[in-house]
Amino acid sequence: MSIRRWLSSTSRRRVRKRPKGALIPGWALSTTTNVEKATESGLEFLLGYRRAEGVLEYSNIKTGDEGEVRMGVKIPVFAVAKGMTARRYTLEAASIDAVQSTYVSKENLRHLRFDVYAAYYTLLSSREVLTLESALLEKARQRERFIRSKVSVGELPEIALLELQRQILSREQRRLEADNAYTVALGNFARFLGLSRGALEARYELPPLPDAVPKQIALETALQDAWQQRPDLKSLQYEKTRFGLQEEYNAVSKYPRLNVALYGVHDFVYDNGVKVSVEMKFPIERRTYAGRKKEIQKGVRAVDEALQRRRIEIETALSNRFATREMLRANLQKASEEVSLAEKLEAAEVKKYRLGAGDLVLVNRRELTTLEVRQKQLSYQLRLLLLGLEIERELGASVASTDPMVQR
Repeated sequence: MSIRRWLSSTSRRRVRKRPKGALIPGWALSTTTNVEKATESGLEFLLGYRRAEGVLEYSNIKTGDEGEVRMGVKIPVFAVAKGMTARRYTLEAASIDAVQSTYVSKENLRHLRFDVYAAYYTLLSSREVLTLESALLEKARQRERFIRSKVSVGELPEIALLELQRQILSREQRRLEADNAYTVALGNFARFLGLSRGALEARYELPPLPDAVPKQIALETALQDAWQQRPDLKSLQYEKTRFGLQEEYNAVSKYPRLNVALYGVHDFVYDNGVKVSVEMKFPIERRTYAGRKKEIQKGVRAVDEALQRRRIEIETALSNRFATREMLRANLQKASEEVSLAEKLEAAEVKKYRLGAGDLVLVNRRELTTLEVRQKQLSYQLRLLLLGLEIERELGASVASTDPMVQR
């Protein structure tokens, strides 16, 4: 709603002498105050007051001493008939802009959610790996005391102690690498919370890496959900709505500009009156309308192509991820069984070595094999969790349903 209010400047001028019988020439003074209100439908209403002293030669205006009151309406005929005025176009375009801004924010949140959870699960996984490497190193250090005692009494050669010390050095290097990976992952996740590494560890307790339990949903259902929920698709659909609005507004420009105004005047001294005015502007060449129409049609085709391309990308991404998910679930199950077997073989080899029937090199090999199998199991578990996040991102998830952090 826009209201314009102005007070016209006072004008004085000398009126030249008129022929005999005309009004007496002299000074003329006119004061006008108008208030106009435009509506969304295109109608413009006028309420005004005018008072003229003397006679203005150029417009022959004369009112009583009390002035006159004017009321009227101005109608853009074709714009009203088509239901599309400049004011309505501005309001609806602003509404589309507001909705599109909302979907742009949701699109950013969709990617942010994936980044935060991916950093979180990577942190938990790296801590699990650090725990495994620390346990492997601790096994070697505990064995060092056992072997040193055996060497001191002559039951084992000194070379066994040298071999174990080499293993300890190798495992210390592995632990340093795992500790560095954990520190990097901790920093990557802490930046999303606006905390330092130390503040994060002091304030929160990190739980174990959760089990990957993917949601049971059919591919066709997932595709339908994605097409209905993805904010980027919604934004493109509203962009198409914008072009439809522009096309509707542009269609009005092919008609002449026809404005009809009707004013009623009430003078406090003289009689009432009515004034009707017609303003018409007809463009001979309609190049602006034709050019704008082609531009809008080109924009609509571009949006349709973008929507179709995005749908194909979503379908391909979801199909690939669903297939990969089944493979990872099967491998995770096999890795769990492999861990159980590796732990049994390791325990048997350690027992043989303590009884004097085994070899330290074989013990080291068994322990490394168990570690690698457990790390592989963690890798499958992490990949399944990240894959679940990717599927949720493709479906349009932008807000976390649960808080994974456990506050101290």
